[in-house]
Amino acid sequence: MTSTKKTHVLYVDHQGHPAPLTECFHATASRRLSSTLQRFPPSSVTSIDSAYCPNCLTSQDLVQYCNRCQRCSVCVHSMLQIMVRDNHCVYECATCQWRSAISVPVVENASKVEIARAAEDLCLQVKEARQVADHKDLFSERKIRRGIQSLRSFDRDKDWSLEILEATLETKRKEKSIRPEESKVESSLSIQRLNLEDDEDRTPTKFEGTIGAWQWQALVRGVHRNDLLPLPVPLRARRSRRCRAELASGRPGILVKPKVNPLEGDSSLRTGHGQWWRKDSSAIHVIPRVRVVKTVYQEASIHFLLQVTNPTLGLIRMRWGPSPYCGEEDWDGNVTLLLQHLLVDTITQEHWNVRLLEAEERQFETTKIIELASAEDTLLELNHNSGNQVPEAISRWSGTSEQTQWIGQQQQDAWLEVVVEIKSTIKNNEHLAIPLRMQVELGNGSWESSLIEQDTSKETDWVDIDVVLTWES
Repeated sequence: MTSTKKTHVLYVDHQGHPAPLTECFHATASRRLSSTLQRFPPSSVTSIDSAYCPNCLTSQDLVQYCNRCQRCSVCVHSMLQIMVRDNHCVYECATCQWRSAISVPVVENASKVEIARAAEDLCLQVKEARQVADHKDLFSERKIRRGIQSLRSFDRDKDWSLEILEATLETKRKEKSIRPEESKVESSLSIQRLNLEDDEDRTPTKFEGTIGAWQWQALVRGVHRNDLLPLPVPLRARRSRRCRAELASGRPGILVKPKVNPLEGDSSLRTGHGQWWRKDSSAIHVIPRVRVVKTVYQEASIHFLLQVTNPTLGLIRMRWGPSPYCGEEDWDGNVTLLLQHLLVDTITQEHWNVRLLEAEERQFETTKIIELASAEDTLLELNHNSGNQVPEAISRWSGTSEQTQWIGQQQQDAWLEVVVEIKSTIKNNEHLAIPLRMQVELGNGSWESSLIEQDTSKETDWVDIDVVLTWES
């Protein structure tokens, strides 16, 4: 009976973590895989090389914020423009028309050079004002926590709204004989979200979930809308990823390294179209791809039809056999067959609890050696009227074999039938899986794109890649 249940093929990295092929990397001349999974211990590490501004796309030093760009303190997501209003150079938001109180005077009909200098002075004044504001008593931690306690004193059973807060603040102002117009905050300031820095140690109140953290601080402190400072634009880091095992061996182990110029690789440039990385060792370019085409359930066994594709520009000779993989190590160093919260799909971010079959349930003979031709362009195949037709043996496959074997082959693709006998009991929240070992021959014209040095002491040098086949139970 052909089934429509979900099936996934995962590749095991050198730390024993199964991961989708799109999350795996293959370091140059390495015999092992690395992944980006956040599981202990990780198989790769990241380091920050440089940073760039997402607004002006300029590369900058490893600082926290951009030196030139500013965001609106009311709209947050809108970028401020430097405008000349009433012979003063100010920051102005084109969305909400908010204008910064800090300004730099310029002469009437100033030239572009004078405006540029005034803009630099304006940036320096905003930076200095932000540093001074951080040390004022108005922004002290004691006053912030006092405001938190005042908000917590409200009845938590009541519905929270802006009107209740404004009425309470108005009552407290009258008790302290403070004129309301001196500290009145416009309602639009409370409705808009302000994304400014706040205490990381404090516990957020229920009210803070309805508006932004800095609107709440502005309401507690009584800061006027015009007294707010422009928000700096945080930089985005450009990270490199390296294999931990290769680093321990004294090699660079670079998996991904971005280019310094964030615009490099864009189609708007004359050269370097699509070249976004200085190096990209994604496994999809080197490791044979495996996917499940069909699944047939019988009384005591499950038959899987796997399609193996050669992604490289050279031929690959390979075979399949049983894998000794027994799962991940826990914190105590014990190997367990249960893989909890395992990522099985990168696009949907679906996680499963996967249990590997016992050793006696995964025994089968090693298949014969098969040779996959180099990958060809799909459009080139269509031009030759060959299309992407499936062999007749594959289209008529019904899972009648009793052993794991190759079913058919066509150029860079080959189809493998895997027979699994089920004897284990299945829990409701677990899915079964079987580990397989894909052995790729190295040398004699096979898998030359991997740049792995052949071991001449062996008659045939094989590179072992463990694969976990899991299905929806």
